[in-house]
Amino acid sequence: MGGMRSVEFKVIETDPSEYCIVAPDTEIFCDGEPIKREDEERLDEVGYYDVGGVRKQMAQIRELVELPLRHPQLFKSIGVKPPKGILLYGPPGSGKTLIAR
Repeated sequence: MGGMRSVEFKVIETDPSEYCIVAPDTEIFCDGEPIKREDEERLDEVGYYDVGGVRKQMAQIRELVELPLRHPQLFKSIGVKPPKGILLYGPPGSGKTLIAR
């Protein structure tokens, strides 16, 4: 008689709703390679494309942050110091913290 074994997995996406219940008749589709436990923490990282509706602003912030890091000689040649920080302002719930992450 075959014994039952548990299988651990992390849900990345559900369809159709944001919340779901895994029941005995639930169909689970696995795609891609299994994720190693040590790589699992990276799944929770926030990237530029996780912030929706602010594409233009993200492009400006990205340029402001990445340009001095990629081309420091550009700032040295014209004698300008690169910015040391960015001030994000706006009403609560506008995504400032998400952008900062």
